[in-house]
Amino acid sequence: MYAIVDIETTGGQPAQHELIEIAVVIHDGIQIIHSFQSLVNPQIPIPSYISGLTGITNEMVADAPTFDKIAKQILELTDNKIFVAHNAHFDYTFLQTKFKNLGYAFERAHLCTIRLSRKIFPGLRKYNLGAICQHLKIPIENRHRALGDAQATALLFSKLLESVPYQEILKELESFAQKFYFPPSIPEEKILQIPQSTGIYFFHDVQGNIVYVGKANNLQERIKQHFSKGSPTQQDPLMISEIYDISFEETGHELIALLRECEEIQKMYPKYNRALKNSFLGYGIFQYQDQLGYNRLSINKLSRSNHCAPMFYFDSESACRAFLKKLSEEHKLCAKMIGLHSTSTTCYDYDKGNCLGACCKKESAFAHNKRLTIALLSFQKESFLLKGKGRNQSEASWIWIDKGVYKGFCFINKQLSIPHYQIIQNIPTKPYSAEANKILESYLKLHEHEFEKIHL
Repeated sequence: MYAIVDIETTGGQPAQHELIEIAVVIHDGIQIIHSFQSLVNPQIPIPSYISGLTGITNEMVADAPTFDKIAKQILELTDNKIFVAHNAHFDYTFLQTKFKNLGYAFERAHLCTIRLSRKIFPGLRKYNLGAICQHLKIPIENRHRALGDAQATALLFSKLLESVPYQEILKELESFAQKFYFPPSIPEEKILQIPQSTGIYFFHDVQGNIVYVGKANNLQERIKQHFSKGSPTQQDPLMISEIYDISFEETGHELIALLRECEEIQKMYPKYNRALKNSFLGYGIFQYQDQLGYNRLSINKLSRSNHCAPMFYFDSESACRAFLKKLSEEHKLCAKMIGLHSTSTTCYDYDKGNCLGACCKKESAFAHNKRLTIALLSFQKESFLLKGKGRNQSEASWIWIDKGVYKGFCFINKQLSIPHYQIIQNIPTKPYSAEANKILESYLKLHEHEFEKIHL
């Protein structure tokens, strides 16, 4: 016996969202023998886009039972039956979470009609319920309502049972009991063909859009971890339900994987990459020229909108100010002109003889700019190449850092003897990125021994 289930919810994350409707259709392997449906009061407002999709409004669920009032009935309906759903992982995980919150253990053998459809009807562009039912000419009444979708899934399931040997059903049941649950649109064989090497990987949705980027020292194992039962990713079933394809890029070295991950996230802002989007970037010291031709310095919080590199960067504003104070004292630079204070009056150090008067134009722009340039050169960071591990035994990776700023990387055959300036010419220059420079600096503090360092 099978319990074919469909739920409607306020969102895709069981820890944050709630049920608004549930349907259970009992199927004896040939036909539907019983149906149950109920709206559910989520006790939170239903988002407008959910109401627009399902037609279920706050008014409709106001007098509906809360989930705890129907939980026992759902347990009894599904007891000793195989749980079936279209994208079963989402429905099953959501219900399992809600039962756990009530103190019930919800454990059922389960089948996914998406996975079975992929095996029986290969080559379709989409396997969502609407698409597969349209392909098989299965009518759906009340689309995106629990009972309408559950009944359509039951008709689909009947066709699948007619077309697949029972041994295939047993295989699917076994696969759900295994350690990994792979997205229904991705065959396990594809995962196993991914190399166990260092690189970055991409999760794509059905339209091909990248929804997540990650880095790994072992691509295959890291990707499998996302689908391991009990992994953090499993707590976000919405992401898993959206994954339609996986691609990857080998990088050879972990640092290049980190830099490439950062670059791709900045370029595409995938919807499920949250950590790097919200990372703190610190503060930078920037140089600019005022209307009278004086070069000046300022402290600014680093952001992703910074398209030019700061001259120096620190973790805090106070560290920036300490550096500028040292610069001012050692080279008698005007505190006002280098951003230590912004009053419209003369610098507070002029009367003490610690400022040569750029703030009150007693020192010319030419003289001030020359002294500032010399002062900054004394603190200028070095330029170098890092030679490290490549993607295979025959190549090496090269990373270019110019005056402390990450510029890019390339791979070159180890057998080729190329001058350093030609190596630089082979490196596509990357736009300035505060995140990339923080990654580079942090990594080299602990792992500089992994590279051969060539000063330029």
